[in-house]
Amino acid sequence: MNLRNKYVKIFLFIVSFFICRLEWAGNNAKFLFEVVFDIFYPSDHLRENLLHPMVLFPLSGIFILVAGLFISSNSNKWISIGIILCSILVLLILFIGISTLNLRIILSCIPFVCFSVWHFMDNYKLKKQI
Repeated sequence: MNLRNKYVKIFLFIVSFFICRLEWAGNNAKFLFEVVFDIFYPSDHLRENLLHPMVLFPLSGIFILVAGLFISSNSNKWISIGIILCSILVLLILFIGISTLNLRIILSCIPFVCFSVWHFMDNYKLKKQI
């Protein structure tokens, strides 16, 4: 994978992750970047917030994706691990959107899923060529 392609892929993954939409009762809705902001800035319970598995795994995935920018060897492996960790939350949100037939939630998760499929298919083609 060339360097520019790697930067573009990681940028697309991070942006598509943060634009996933959450909705709940009472016409409340937030994008994931708003939720992350809410987790970090009321720092009263920061440790408890960060140790929850639905927060810890995706944020670890984002940190691994960012670290993948600086890792030259085996960066595809690290990018894949970051995507898998982020996919835990995105696929849960997508499942909720499908089960409630909420089109806004479904459409907000589709870009991340498409970029993930693109990444894994690209890796499969690379391995098959070798």
